[in-house]
Amino acid sequence: MKKRVLLLIFLFQFSVIVAGEKMSDPFGFEGDSLEASGEPESSASIYHIDEDRLPIFIKNAIAGDVKASFKLYQYYMFSNHDIKETRKWLLKSAELGDAVSQYNIAVQYFDENDYKNAFFWGGKAKENGVEEAARLLSDIKKAR
Repeated sequence: MKKRVLLLIFLFQFSVIVAGEKMSDPFGFEGDSLEASGEPESSASIYHIDEDRLPIFIKNAIAGDVKASFKLYQYYMFSNHDIKETRKWLLKSAELGDAVSQYNIAVQYFDENDYKNAFFWGGKAKENGVEEAARLLSDIKKAR
């Protein structure tokens, strides 16, 4: 299961950086990274949020902005490395309907043997088009 999580992280990062070039920002947060002029960025800098902008993202996420909550999840996961905050914003993003977050939280619950929550969020992810969720749901059923 941990291989699956690492694969997801790799695929997401690969979707952001291709051949050493930053792709357009799919979340509309251009300017929030510490981009070095023309040089490939590290994961931490891609997901960085400046201290003065962090309260804005938090306010927007609490108000129901799924993009802001997902950005906070990425920030705490890849840049700030705060497990508690990572989980908080991942769950918020899942609750707001982000399919990737629903799948990722399902995987986390599965890894923790919390099959009830894993099945719930895996089902939501499948409903929202995450193909890998069907396999996860099968794995959860086998593990119960």
